[in-house]
Amino acid sequence: MMKFTYKLILPKPDMIILLYGDPITLSHRKPNEVSIISAKRGLEKWEKVSDNILSKNVIKINTTNKGITESALYIQNLLRENKNIKNNLFNSLK
Repeated sequence: MMKFTYKLILPKPDMIILLYGDPITLSHRKPNEVSIISAKRGLEKWEKVSDNILSKNVIKINTTNKGITESALYIQNLLRENKNIKNNLFNSLK
């Protein structure tokens, strides 16, 4: 039922980039905002969403292993290398 709902209401993306991290590390980064339990629940929720969207191109990036700059550069390279995204971006600018 969940896959049907996602297919019905969401467009099929060319690429999904899921940024995730170890819940303990995320909680320590923002101790007043994120508990370990809420970080874990959030991660589980977004993993379910990415698993249910019918896209063959789901890329999961662990941001607790990479710094901000390294993660951003990695994502920029992914976007540059993906022909569908590049074509859609340039077509939308016409």
